[in-house]
Amino acid sequence: ARARAAAAAEAARVEAEALKQITRARAAAAEAAEASERRQSGVAGSVHGVAKLLAELELADKYTAAFAAAGYDDAALAEVAEALDDDREAGTAALDEMIEAVGLRGGSAVKVRKRMLEPPKRGGGGGGGGK
Repeated sequence: ARARAAAAAEAARVEAEALKQITRARAAAAEAAEASERRQSGVAGSVHGVAKLLAELELADKYTAAFAAAGYDDAALAEVAEALDDDREAGTAALDEMIEAVGLRGGSAVKVRKRMLEPPKRGGGGGGGGK
């Protein structure tokens, strides 16, 4: 009887451990999905590299070399965008640091700051109606 009880207790322990692992895996998957959704809907989801950002803002001719010289490649730009999504204050500081390091001036700095702080809205439906 003791052996049977010990075996049952061991089986229950093994099952509980398996359930714990499954729960942890589900929680990790849910967290990853949530992080992915945040990235897609936030600044990081709207910024697709230095070249595209500069082309979108019509600044490519003027600042492509400056971004490269300052060490801001696609990965560094993505880090700034993710920082803005994760912590607005720290992200804004990282954005200001990037703008200064690249040497963005005047209206160019304003364009980049505005685009990074207020990513374009994503959505269907197209534009407004006519009449």
